[in-house]
Amino acid sequence: MKIMRLYGNKIHSDNTIRQSVSYEFNSLSELREFWQDNQDAEQEGDWSADLIDLKVEHVTYVKVTEMIWNEIGDNNA
Repeated sequence: MKIMRLYGNKIHSDNTIRQSVSYEFNSLSELREFWQDNQDAEQEGDWSADLIDLKVEHVTYVKVTEMIWNEIGDNNA
């Protein structure tokens, strides 16, 4: 499985930004297992699956500070 995390380019008035995590699979059976596990977990956000490209995308809105820590780390530690 290949995972890619992307952030939007707009910060909203509630100090959040769009985060999209894309999961790419080698087979439909891997995608199906992942999909079912995540549906059972009832995670927040919007999930979509592309059955041709074998990809699942999870979109959420995160606080901008979380994006910053994920991208550059905590330099003050």
